[in-house]
Amino acid sequence: LNFQIDPGTDYQLGIPVGTQPNLYRNNSGTSYPYTIANKVSIKRSSAGTNPTGFYYFFYNWRVKSPDCSSARVPVNAIVDTTCNITGVTELDAEDNNVQIYPNPTQNTFTVEASDQGIEQIRVLDLSGKIIHSEQNNNIQSKLLVNSVNWESGVYFIQIFTGSGIFHQKVVVTH
Repeated sequence: LNFQIDPGTDYQLGIPVGTQPNLYRNNSGTSYPYTIANKVSIKRSSAGTNPTGFYYFFYNWRVKSPDCSSARVPVNAIVDTTCNITGVTELDAEDNNVQIYPNPTQNTFTVEASDQGIEQIRVLDLSGKIIHSEQNNNIQSKLLVNSVNWESGVYFIQIFTGSGIFHQKVVVTH
């Protein structure tokens, strides 16, 4: 049935009165309660004269807890776009001659910042995890990056120069 039930007691699962769905019930071998520890306990049926003598047509239960849940907590967020908290300026790569080529790439690609030297690059996967970081101590304007061991996919490149941080995407195909 794939539905979520809020914690509580004495719930009833059934069909509307007066309907005849022609479903199977068991009237021998019942052994109440049917319990899954800390999840659910079926204590009886709705059979009026013998509630523990029948089990009605809800078989093959699969019960699980919600995935990774926690209590909700209110959070206040303030977005201030009027100041630069980090002291680093984000710049438009196209206006500042910052390039990644070839893109898409298979094994290696070049990061070039022709107007200034590259101090550092970081490569992030789609979840934001840094998978590669490279410090450029010689502050060259071109770096060759090896992507042979990366999975095929889209990556975000952060290029740090003396002018600020540039963001680019690169597609790796193998």
